[in-house]
Amino acid sequence: MSTLTRQDRSHESVLNVTLARILREQCGLDAASETLHGGPQPDILIRLEQGPIVVETEIEPASTVEADTRHQAGYPP
Repeated sequence: MSTLTRQDRSHESVLNVTLARILREQCGLDAASETLHGGPQPDILIRLEQGPIVVETEIEPASTVEADTRHQAGYPP
């Protein structure tokens, strides 16, 4: 693995990919980081037998993480 710069490490997409990999490799979960392609999508989607779990990460502004998660999951604000 290449060395990440300080800026790279703070980039949300890098964190999403890394967290999804940890969830897969260390927890055995079916986790995938999602790349936005036009519509609202979760940062990380964990697929479980009982239904999906949406993980929304936020670096700045962290104060919007709950609203972002509700929006992307289709819940009212």
